Amino acid sequence: MNVLISLLIGTYILYILFIQISEYNELELTKFRFRFFALRDRLALLVATGKLAEDSWEYQHIVAVLNYHISAVETMSVMRVVDLLVQYHTSPEEERQVQLWLILCRTPMT
Repeated sequence: MNVLISLLIGTYILYILFIQISEYNELELTKFRFRFFALRDRLALLVATGKLAEDSWEYQHIVAVLNYHISAVETMSVMRVVDLLVQYHTSPEEERQVQLWLILCRTPMT
């Protein structure tokens, strides 16, 4: 009976720890998201003050990249990063690029 109670208490403590870790992770992701929002707002202020043209190549691409990263931060997790790394390193395209690189390194430059 004592073992069962100990297991229940241990499970409860681990559950509380898991909740704390997930809340901390969400807080960190929110912090990164707001950093990207701040960068995008700075760019908008540069456009509003006339220091940067809204139709310029730099502004369009930087805002597109910031928007992509804001959306990526919302869906990012450690398991997602590990999964993406595994997919990248086991993809046939990556293997072909490595093989090509090895072939190019072996051939002497003329």
